[in-house]
Amino acid sequence: AHSVAVGLIAAVVLMPIGLSMALMPGLVQELTLKMVDTFISIFLAVLWFNCFTQFLVSFKIAQAFTLAAEILSFGQIVILYIIANIVAYLWKDDDMRVTTFCSCSAHFIAFAGIAATGQAQAATMEYFPDLLDPIAVWAFVGLVGLFLFVMFVSNKVLWRNRCKEYDLMQESIDELELDVVGLVISFLATQSMRVLITGSYPEHFLLLQLGFGGHGGGGGNGHGDESGEEGHSNKRGHHTHHEEWQRWFMFFYALVLCIVTSLAMPRLNALVRGNETMSKFVHVTKVILIMLIAWGFLL
Repeated sequence: AHSVAVGLIAAVVLMPIGLSMALMPGLVQELTLKMVDTFISIFLAVLWFNCFTQFLVSFKIAQAFTLAAEILSFGQIVILYIIANIVAYLWKDDDMRVTTFCSCSAHFIAFAGIAATGQAQAATMEYFPDLLDPIAVWAFVGLVGLFLFVMFVSNKVLWRNRCKEYDLMQESIDELELDVVGLVISFLATQSMRVLITGSYPEHFLLLQLGFGGHGGGGGNGHGDESGEEGHSNKRGHHTHHEEWQRWFMFFYALVLCIVTSLAMPRLNALVRGNETMSKFVHVTKVILIMLIAWGFLL
């Protein structure tokens, strides 16, 4: 009841403010509309993610065989990426359509990637001694980065190089790929940081707690143990308790990143202006830093 009341009051207060900002001419209007566009894109991606997760739960995919849900989730990433490329090609001459679609697709693919890699990262810890857990989760971040790099470069070599004349499509897919890398890597890096300070893999945020082999779902540990919550591995902190110092650590971690990003990004953008390759590197760095800040403050 309390959260509902806060939500209603916030809606009553924020909606008129947002509407007035959207109607203002100039930069304020442009930035407000970009924010609304991102909000709608993330909202649609969350709906799809919730639908896919419920599919896994309803049909008990995790019980089919070892890592079934994770494998299906990785397959979903590839399928969504292929669909995004096909639709971008079909709408290659329509600026509004291809830009909007690729913006939404980036969040769809990123949420699918977060779900799949987050669960696989947690499972990785089961195969290493406790002492090596922090190294294992950070190494997994690099492995996921390599997986995405190989997938995107393969697409570039096998197909996109044959369509170089469609600049709008190429730019939109580039933005999509960079956003996916930034969102997925930032989430895994945040989870790795939490492993470093807690010693166990933390529960996932919000909807990510549902239905992958028992982690966050209360249905066993995904390794044949049906004892429920008590059957979870000690490494996978289903209800991780964070000490006060750990929360303060994450707060100052996010705050420092916020200051560094605010000071460094304008200078980096100025330095790489005109260099396409370095501009892409700065863009993905910016996305990673911004999302590291967001994930950090969520704790």
